[in-house]
Amino acid sequence: MRVSDLVLVLLPVVACDRSSQAVGALQGPRPSALEYSVYSVILLSEGREIVIADSTQPIEMCHPPEPYCWIAAVSTEYKTAAGDYMAKNRSKVIIEDRFPPALSAHLRREWSGERARGCRDTPRLTLSRVGLSDDSTRAVVAYQIVVGEGPYPGCGYMAGAVVVLRRDSQGTWKIEKELSSWIT
Repeated sequence: MRVSDLVLVLLPVVACDRSSQAVGALQGPRPSALEYSVYSVILLSEGREIVIADSTQPIEMCHPPEPYCWIAAVSTEYKTAAGDYMAKNRSKVIIEDRFPPALSAHLRREWSGERARGCRDTPRLTLSRVGLSDDSTRAVVAYQIVVGEGPYPGCGYMAGAVVVLRRDSQGTWKIEKELSSWIT
């Protein structure tokens, strides 16, 4: 299945108290229910168990004045979502464990715990805040995924992308396209 073909019906956001240990240092705004529904599309695209950083990370792949910066590739209909993305990602916020259990997502603080076990390790995902258009039908989000320790003597990889999504009248988010991506 291609990422561009991925569709997610807006899943109910599960309000659980499984993230209480993560709420320590960061206070203030939290991602909205719409942001969690966008995150769920990214998680679903992975299609396997995944570990998520318990706070957002401003993922900058370029700066707007650079000639090949993704923000220059944003179509007019996504400009307000891109502006909201830039504004929200000036600081980190806590991600709570509000994902549907079927997505097999687990929060982890600061990547503490077991060392990576190589290419068969559970992927570790870091998410940005989600930029939303004024009418909440367009979204911009970035993510970074790490698997294993790589490259030598073990194996593994690190990849990331900035994607734009569209929400239809039934509340279904669909990834429209990648604006920028990388892999090492």
